Amino acid sequence: MKHTVTWLAAAVLLALPTAGRSADVSREDLQCLLTMGGMQAQPDPKVQRDGLTGALYFLGKLVGANPDIDLPAELASEWERFRGSPAKPLIDRCLGEITARSQQLVAASGRLNQVGE
Repeated sequence: MKHTVTWLAAAVLLALPTAGRSADVSREDLQCLLTMGGMQAQPDPKVQRDGLTGALYFLGKLVGANPDIDLPAELASEWERFRGSPAKPLIDRCLGEITARSQQLVAASGRLNQVGE
């Protein structure tokens, strides 16, 4: 459990914006947060865990880029535009981004381990 929390925290940190990033709310990130929330409602524990990890990642990304975001209002608004969209392409896109960031985290961890040797 300790390692899971560490990796989740690291995933949220990777989602934080860089300086000068636009304060516009990303519709794609809102869609991913909604999609990951839907995955948490599935019966498979692995899918639920992936959904939680993804939801935390996209929540961190949204709040990091927009600290004053009215998340309930933004999610409700995006849900009205987005509901009924095919789930598979959204899941693939969102999990693809998480996978890419995870690979960056693994690479960074490898470099830090080399420095520490």
